[in-house]
Amino acid sequence: ISKYLCDYYNYRKSTDTRFSYEVWANELGFKSKSTLRLICYGQRNVSVLFVDLFSRQESLSDYEKEYFLLLSKIQNTHSLDLKKMYLDMISERIDISAKRIEVKNSLPEIGV
Repeated sequence: ISKYLCDYYNYRKSTDTRFSYEVWANELGFKSKSTLRLICYGQRNVSVLFVDLFSRQESLSDYEKEYFLLLSKIQNTHSLDLKKMYLDMISERIDISAKRIEVKNSLPEIGV
């Protein structure tokens, strides 16, 4: 999740040179720009409060917010068993059947 947040920051910075951790912290209603920066660099855990604030700012759906929260839990825990459990929870929520596309051979058959 930290990589995503760093990429998010860099994207916002590339579209608005005035964007900074201080601006972002103010947008989120977050008290500390330095804590926000530490979160982005994986040096501070992503809290439930941060997930709520970010989700609200980005107008994430309940599904997206839950996914984001599970990613934060994966990063925050050191237990491999818990990481696996959270990954399993994510995979259970992904409906890959809706994304299936039937691919047909578009090459003409060549007679022998």
